[in-house]
Amino acid sequence: MREYEKGMQLQKEKKYADAYACFLRGAGDDLDCLVAQALCLLNGRGVVADSATGVALLRRAADAGHPDAMFHLSNLHYLGIGVPKDEAEGKRLLLAAVDRGSAPAMLRYGDMLLKGQAEGGPAMGVQYLERAAAKGLAEAQNVVGVMCVEGRYLTKDGVRAQQLFQAAHDQGLVEATFNLSMTYMDGIAGNRDVVRSTALLREAAEAGYTKAYRPLGLRYLTGVGVAKDPVAARLWLSKSAVGEDAEGANMYGNLLLQGVGGPVDAASARLWFEKAAATGHAGAMNNLGVCMLDGVGGAKDEARAVELFCQAREKGNPDGSFNLALCTAVGRGTPKDDHRAFVLLQEAARRGHALAPAYVGYHLIRGVGVDPDPDEGMHILDTASAGGERTAMYHKALCLLNGWGYDRDERAATALLAQSAAKGYEPARRLLQEQRSREGQTVSDAATVQGDMLAADGQYADAVAAYRQAAAGGDAEAMAHLGDCYRLGHGVKQDMATAAVWYERAVAKGNLAAEYNLACLLWTGQGTMRNARRAVNLWNQCALLGHAPSQYRLALVAKEGWEEEKPDPQACVKWATKAAQQGHKEACLLLAECYRTGFGVAASKIKADYWQSLADKAN
Repeated sequence: MREYEKGMQLQKEKKYADAYACFLRGAGDDLDCLVAQALCLLNGRGVVADSATGVALLRRAADAGHPDAMFHLSNLHYLGIGVPKDEAEGKRLLLAAVDRGSAPAMLRYGDMLLKGQAEGGPAMGVQYLERAAAKGLAEAQNVVGVMCVEGRYLTKDGVRAQQLFQAAHDQGLVEATFNLSMTYMDGIAGNRDVVRSTALLREAAEAGYTKAYRPLGLRYLTGVGVAKDPVAARLWLSKSAVGEDAEGANMYGNLLLQGVGGPVDAASARLWFEKAAATGHAGAMNNLGVCMLDGVGGAKDEARAVELFCQAREKGNPDGSFNLALCTAVGRGTPKDDHRAFVLLQEAARRGHALAPAYVGYHLIRGVGVDPDPDEGMHILDTASAGGERTAMYHKALCLLNGWGYDRDERAATALLAQSAAKGYEPARRLLQEQRSREGQTVSDAATVQGDMLAADGQYADAVAAYRQAAAGGDAEAMAHLGDCYRLGHGVKQDMATAAVWYERAVAKGNLAAEYNLACLLWTGQGTMRNARRAVNLWNQCALLGHAPSQYRLALVAKEGWEEEKPDPQACVKWATKAAQQGHKEACLLLAECYRTGFGVAASKIKADYWQSLADKAN
């Protein structure tokens, strides 16, 4: 093996001093070694930097006709490093290197032609880039691959792009590794493989390619191509945030605020929102405003919160419009103005805010800030609540209870409140409890309410005591909550077997949430003997009642199949669609994947993008 080849291998292993020794030994009769030695001296790699000697060695190799030496000298003249800055001499050496077949010189010259920095035009530039790629230069292969993906200067060709990225990846070009990952994710070569895509993305991220940090964090967060891992998601999104990625900083702030993948850290979340907002990131402006509005993670400043909502709104952010509307409706940080609030709610709805239509419909029915239009308001509320949006269900229930627009119907209102509460909407849960209290509920129900309030404040041990009192009185909801406490280790030592017992008791009384959670334990065999058939049956019962998490679980079961059933693409799409229509984020992502890959449906990029966009907006 030549000394040059030995030295290059040692450089890959980061044994720079040993590599320099190889180049030094071979420099007497091997121009490649001479050039490599010169570059080590110029960069201080494996030896004390000595630009004068490095330049001298490059000139010696260039005078002997070495094309890459000419190329490197050209760069030095363009930049004025170690030699006088002289663009004319830099261009002369660059063209000489191109004529002698230097692939790096062809790449540089081709780029100049594309940018109009040299005479000849883009077509000629592409020719030089193609020649450099044909010579096996990884950087050129990557650039031409990108052109094939984008259809810029070259015809779109996903298969060729993937081949070029693969070739560059095999040479260790980390940017090509990232691009190769994207080809498998998007399936542009007809071989979509999210698992391979994620493995390549992780390889690029672990090699320090900062653009890979955020998408890898998202993969771990959503379980695309890898098992869900909130801790890993938080780690990679933190790296993205540190790497000056505003979107990554905003996402990392959200994880810190919600306690995903680690403890809640509202103060740090606020700092990351501030950092991203300072770059003009609209979402971070809105999130920082939310923190300031209620004093989360720092001082409360309603006026500054409103300013931030205004700035986010000006950038087209729907959350900014919506939150500004809520502040304007009640006079927080800005004068109360019902009409302006209504106009802002309409704007938020047009921009796609999921909650805004419920408020618009309610305002139209009640005539708040606008002339009453009950028919239009009811139409909007009916549409939103039928789609499973929990806020719309709550507002429609209010109208049904009070006879606003609709005929009074307490039974229908209570059903809507129950569905909204089951989706975690706290105002609906409180109103539902008030309804029960007015109807003469027992002491056990009051204890359940007390337990819920204690749990909401993080006082889990006291909440468990309240739930026990309510469960002793036969309250199914308290039994289900006790199951949750034992499953999550809230207020008691985590104990899946005891969780399963409480879920069984609640299921016997018809509690929907307990049926779902018991099914999850039965599916995995945690705390109870595994019984996949019963798990599927329970999920099916819940799904038929409109329970979105159960519908999503059935979609996953149909996608993967299990010991008693083969994969059923059509069933997967059916259940995913039902859950997605209720705003279930993971179901939207699954449905987007089905349309991207043609799993159970005809492949459609438009529909895939639609469900992906709904997933991006989902809470």
